[in-house]
Amino acid sequence: MWPRGATSPAYDESWDDILLQRLRTAARSGRSPDRGPVAELRRHDEANATEYVVTLQAWLEAQGDPTEAGERLGIHENTVRYRLRKMAETANLQLDDAKKRLAMMIELAATDTD
Repeated sequence: MWPRGATSPAYDESWDDILLQRLRTAARSGRSPDRGPVAELRRHDEANATEYVVTLQAWLEAQGDPTEAGERLGIHENTVRYRLRKMAETANLQLDDAKKRLAMMIELAATDTD
């Protein structure tokens, strides 16, 4: 047994995967948000065949760099910028708020089906 407060080396190496798996399990059981900017963008994507959610995810993963986000998506950086403007018209993204960005990243990771 590990001393109180200590974790196993295996957990230390994979805590992020464990946390995300727990979040995915909760999301699959119907405990994921149906409101908020990510949910709004998902509905818009489904209704309009847009790719706003994947664009948001790529932009967040690229830490706000439209060039890197475009490379991840295989599109031009100006297309990323255009989509971000259109997304802001669709949902209240507040991309300048670090806590909101973190919350969106967590929701996207928890509902990721890959």
